[in-house]
Order: sequence, then structure tokens, then C-alpha cells
Amino acid sequence: MKRLFAALLLAAGAARAGAAVVAPRDGGKLGLDYAKPPLTLIVQPPIEPVPASPVVAAPAAPSPRRQLVSLGLGLIEPVSKVDFRVVGGGSADNGALGVHLGGQYVYFLTPRLGAGLDIDYADRDGTLSTRLYPAADASVGGDTWLMLAILRYTLVDGGSARPFILLGAGGGWNKTTIDVRPSVWADTATHETRRLIDDSAWTPAASVRLGLDIDADPLAPGIVILEAGWTGLAGARYAATPRGEALGIRGVTPALNILSFTARYGWRF
Repeated sequence: MKRLFAALLLAAGAARAGAAVVAPRDGGKLGLDYAKPPLTLIVQPPIEPVPASPVVAAPAAPSPRRQLVSLGLGLIEPVSKVDFRVVGGGSADNGALGVHLGGQYVYFLTPRLGAGLDIDYADRDGTLSTRLYPAADASVGGDTWLMLAILRYTLVDGGSARPFILLGAGGGWNKTTIDVRPSVWADTATHETRRLIDDSAWTPAASVRLGLDIDADPLAPGIVILEAGWTGLAGARYAATPRGEALGIRGVTPALNILSFTARYGWRF
């Protein structure tokens, strides 16, 4: 009994020390090892998901402004002649300095090359000549409408001032008038003005011009366009009036060549 009590005391002390030793009667040892530490449960906080970066769409590229519409106002100067030698006279300019206006549309096939339409109206003032009709003052004038298909090529890619070349081909409606006032008419002994030519005709036409596109910030998105060049209409027959026929004039067939200078205001869109 005393031995059993001692063994219990020994077991209690070993439990405090972390091990228990039991000695049976046969002298062997039975050990219980309490030295291993207890299992530790480690609880980790939940991993917060990293928010995905927002996808920012790239800004859309601005659409190219392929179309140009412009309105113009300018001056023309005829550089061709009308001939009256058939009645013993001479020649005179086919009109004098006049005003013209018009519109233009261009669609750019590439950043430099465009194709389109040009429509212009020109008023040729009457030129005064003392050589066209014998011993008389003569005035030659008229009106012209032009309708041309055009090609327009810009010589540089960028900059605030961009030179270009314009070529045009098409047709034109042209009217020619010739008024004559001699010191005295032989048939009536009067000195009134008589119209000897008053007729119109359609003719082929062509044009070559140089120009400059100028960006002007206060006018954005519009542009200022300066344009100068040559336009020619083929010769056509312009019939005489009854008064002209009475003087032996059947008509005239002058060509019309003009130099022009135009200022335009245009919009790209």
C-alpha cells in the first residue's frame, strides 16, 4: 500500500515535470512522455482580393477632315483680243477688269490630293477702244459662267501656310457684247450707240492656278485661301445683231483667256 501511494506521488511529480515513469514489479520502466508541446492552431486573416486596375479605353483618334467647302470673291483681267478687221477695223481686249465670285468643293482622297468641283461667275466690264471699229469708240464686255472638275494637290504636309496647285477642266457659258458709237452713222447721220454683237455660247474650258491655305486662329476651324491663275475658254462663234449684219459683220470667234486673283474662306469637315 505504501508502495502504491509512493508511485502515485511520483507520477504526479512527473506530470508536473512533463514526463511520467512507472516502475512495475518486474523492475521494468513504463514511461509516458509529455514533453511534446501541444498543437497550435494558427488562424490567418482572409486575404483581401486586390482590385483590378480599371481598363481605360484609349481616346478615339479624331476623324480626318476630308471635305473642304469655300466661297470666293476676286478680280479677273482678260488677256485675249476681239478682231474686227473684216470691216476695216482692228482689235481690242475681250473685256476689261471685272469682278468674279464662286464656290468650290474638294474631297481629299489623301492628306494632300483632293478632287472636286469649281463653279465661278465673272463679269467683264466693257473695255473702251478707238481701234476696233473705224472712226468710233467701241466697248467689249460680257459675262462668264465656269463649271470645272478640279484636282488639288497640296505641296507640304503641315504648317500654318500650305501652298497648293489646282488643275481644272470642264466647260463655260460665255456671253460677248460689242457696242459701237461713231462720231456719225453714215446711214442716219446720227451718233447713237449701236450693239453690233450680242450672243452667247458654250465652250470647253481649262484652268491652272496656284494657291495658299492659311490657318487663322481667330477664324478656326475655317481657313483663308488665296488663289491666282489662268483660265481659258476655247473660241466660239458669237453672232452679229441685225444692225451688225447691216454693216457687213457676220460674227466674231474670239477665245477668252483671263487672269484671276481670288480670296476664299473655307471650312474643313
